[in-house]
Amino acid sequence: MANSIANLASMQRSEFPIARNEAARRTAKSGRTDGAESSSGLDFADAITGAMQRAANDEKQATEMSLQFAEGDPNVGIHEVVIASERANVSLRYAVTLKNKIVEAYRDIMSTQV
Repeated sequence: MANSIANLASMQRSEFPIARNEAARRTAKSGRTDGAESSSGLDFADAITGAMQRAANDEKQATEMSLQFAEGDPNVGIHEVVIASERANVSLRYAVTLKNKIVEAYRDIMSTQV
């Protein structure tokens, strides 16, 4: 269990990075040098949209691979189908976790008394 959590954490860092070069590109594009961009360079909408798009792409790839395997394509093995399916599962769990964290942060901010 602990090993799978470590694998998930490393996959999140390697497969789903919130690109730092994206922040640099946006800053250069907007001409801002005053640090007005967030530290990650992406806002909540960009982060959740990117995670959902990755999850959808991984799901589509897993479906295509399973169909190829079912049709008897010799270039697609069962291990590749299982890996693609698990990748889609992890992508979806990441997107849901990201959404939950964003909602939790929003609720915390809204419940803060000024």
